[in-house]
Amino acid sequence: MSYQTVFTAYLNANNVFIDLNFLPSTVTYTFMLTIKNQSPQTLYFKVVLNVPNWSVSSPSGGALGSVNAGSSANFNVVVARANPGAETTDSGTMVVEAYTDSGYTNKVGSASLPVTITFENTEAWTNVEIDNFDDGTSQGWSGGTVTSELSIEAGGYSYWTGEVFAATTEKSISKSVTLPAGSKARITFYFVLKGRNTYSSTQTAYLNYIKLLVNNVEVSRMGTVISLSVGAGSTTYPTIAYTSPWYKVSFDLTPYAGQSVTIALVFGLTVPSSFYFSAFVDRIVIAVS
Repeated sequence: MSYQTVFTAYLNANNVFIDLNFLPSTVTYTFMLTIKNQSPQTLYFKVVLNVPNWSVSSPSGGALGSVNAGSSANFNVVVARANPGAETTDSGTMVVEAYTDSGYTNKVGSASLPVTITFENTEAWTNVEIDNFDDGTSQGWSGGTVTSELSIEAGGYSYWTGEVFAATTEKSISKSVTLPAGSKARITFYFVLKGRNTYSSTQTAYLNYIKLLVNNVEVSRMGTVISLSVGAGSTTYPTIAYTSPWYKVSFDLTPYAGQSVTIALVFGLTVPSSFYFSAFVDRIVIAVS
């Protein structure tokens, strides 16, 4: 018996842009898959990546595990390749396979999705605006504050979102910009998460997604779960921890080239009680070519 399998991308998430600046020798990218099993039995799922130069580094062998009948689950799929060192595009497919057994021998369905991953040197494009906050000002961004607590560059500053306390909510920063005309446009930025635990045992908070809003409309989303566990603390002496190293995100702005728009970067957070969660954003690059 076989099952009908459908694989779609949310907000063009299968078209990935990666900026070349400050990348390590091995580049990783995380896809978040939501799998809904509408069959009457538990199924086991596996992801296969057919994109030149890339391989699945996590989970091992692409084995995602099981999803119960009538249930859904989220999975992080980490893919990796060597840093190409120059602008290039890798195209292929990602395939999700369904099996009835945990040994992944009896396949009952599969579906593929085209995937394109483009490396770009955006800071060398024709029109480039870099907001690194190193002059100590917000450089037009609102919703947070400039701080020297963390910075991507030694002796520099970043933009702090402010804290979310004990909630599942969103924290955002925004800026109004006029984008030059061009055939392609991107926004790229770095971020780090901070946790401050005032509870007497270890707690874990989660970044569920980052989304890009243009004129208050969601146009892109990085759907990946990043967790931060912080050891026991107290109200008087909270324990503080950060994610490390800096994460980097690129979003497409091409449809808005030549327009005046308001851009918002929105962090979707889940925060336990007696815990404060926030993000630092740095080196925001808006480039048009």
